[in-house]
Amino acid sequence: MKKIILYIFLSILIAINIFLISLKPNQETPQNEKKKEMIYRLSSETMVENNFCKLNNIVGYWGTKVENKLYLKDIIKEDCLVLLLSGNMCNVCIDFAIDKVQKIFPDYSKNEKIILLSYNMNSRLKDNYYGKKIFSYSYGELGLKIEKYHEPYYFILNKEMDVKMFFIPDKLYPELTEKYLKKVKNYITE
Repeated sequence: MKKIILYIFLSILIAINIFLISLKPNQETPQNEKKKEMIYRLSSETMVENNFCKLNNIVGYWGTKVENKLYLKDIIKEDCLVLLLSGNMCNVCIDFAIDKVQKIFPDYSKNEKIILLSYNMNSRLKDNYYGKKIFSYSYGELGLKIEKYHEPYYFILNKEMDVKMFFIPDKLYPELTEKYLKKVKNYITE
């Protein structure tokens, strides 16, 4: 009889735990709320500060070819999607940003209207690790205030070096990143 009562008691405890665990994902923790608020504030501020500004005409190089320096303006022939990366950024954040571009642009690796721009990146990643060569430059030369935050971000760059449609991808809102990239795809393929 004691065994039966023990089994019933354990079964009830397990059922209660399963119920409580199923509720937990729907509850926002204060840390998640704080992070979402910070991301929203950062996104809003950086969009205002970085949209419609001119980039400096930086000198850089493709892949690991340091000796073959050229100006960024010389490779921008028409509106392009730029994804800025850095060795100071979290790998998961970089992978998320690139995965989303690859999902929306099936021709990503051959598409010359998509440019990976980077500073402080490990040289083994520069040639083709992300499916494209990376255009490397020195930190701080772009003239964007966002550089100090070390977060991946997208923007449209035209041949006059104007920044448009600035966007910070966020893993918490993947559908928003996809929506942004679909708009960009329509914009740069018109």
